[in-house]
Amino acid sequence: MRARASVLFVSALCAAVVAALASRAIVARGWEAAPAEAPGPDLADFTAERKGRELALSRLVEEGRWETVEREAQALLDLDPISEVARAALERSREEIDARDRLEKALHLLEEGREEDALLGLLAIPEATEAGTRARVEAGPLRERVARRARADCLGLARAGRHEEALRRCRLHLDLTCGEEADPAVLQRQRWLERKLGLAGDAAWSCPQRSVAIVEAGGADVRAILRAWERGEAGDHAALRLERLAEKGDAEAARHAEAVREAEIRLREAASSLLDGELERAYRALGQAAATEERLLGRRRSLRYLELSERFARLALKRGLELSEKRRFREAREILRLAAELDPSNLDVLRALWRLEDAE
Repeated sequence: MRARASVLFVSALCAAVVAALASRAIVARGWEAAPAEAPGPDLADFTAERKGRELALSRLVEEGRWETVEREAQALLDLDPISEVARAALERSREEIDARDRLEKALHLLEEGREEDALLGLLAIPEATEAGTRARVEAGPLRERVARRARADCLGLARAGRHEEALRRCRLHLDLTCGEEADPAVLQRQRWLERKLGLAGDAAWSCPQRSVAIVEAGGADVRAILRAWERGEAGDHAALRLERLAEKGDAEAARHAEAVREAEIRLREAASSLLDGELERAYRALGQAAATEERLLGRRRSLRYLELSERFARLALKRGLELSEKRRFREAREILRLAAELDPSNLDVLRALWRLEDAE
């Protein structure tokens, strides 16, 4: 009996061993039979896909399909987060969609007979957008009608003694027409009302500066690069992007690249001079930078120029006050006049300069 049990135990043990060996063999054959994992995309595949998407995106921009542009630009950024083509297209699409929405609201206001609100809406639409062209066409005759009504209200309300209402209407008329020769009667009434209501200095009316559109000749890609540079992008980077466009045959981009590099050189010189406390040298560099930016941005200035001008004003004001305390009035006036020329709206500089001039 014991012998039979032993035989059964040995048989079971052998069967277990055989089963284990068989399973290992099956697993081994499974590993051998499994196909090799497919390799991921290489750099060439990635580059080809990115270039294909960029080309398709550029065509969508040319066609003005802005919702599709926004969607495809975002998809390209998901693939390549540093794609300049995608970033420029995304910015352009959002500007165009916003401008189109503003135009629709302004035209709706015009249908309701709210001409003044409609005009303000039309004037707020960026001229460089597609909707901006339609806005300028609509705003032309509308501006004339609103200006005529505002003139009549200005003079009539002033005679009726409703001075605050008259002042608002006079200002509206002058705001709309001051790019041309101002109406002497309205301007005279405006100044009289300001005196009557005790308004002077900053509160007095002055012709608002009209924004000047970025140069149109270079096309949408050039405008997008210039807008980014104006808002703070490094000049070397912006110039490089323009040079890449120039290599594709865009002559305007080549000229703009040269001007951007020139402005960058002057801005760096100004920043270095301010760090060294050489205000006269910084003033000359900022003046040269402003002349260059005039060719690119009209009356607008880049963010870096504005920041450096503010820094110049602070340093000039501090030095002017120090020189004044030392009774070196002529030197104080000279440095404050430089700051006032760079930024005529800086009241702290102007007040310090006026005090010195009044003391003469």
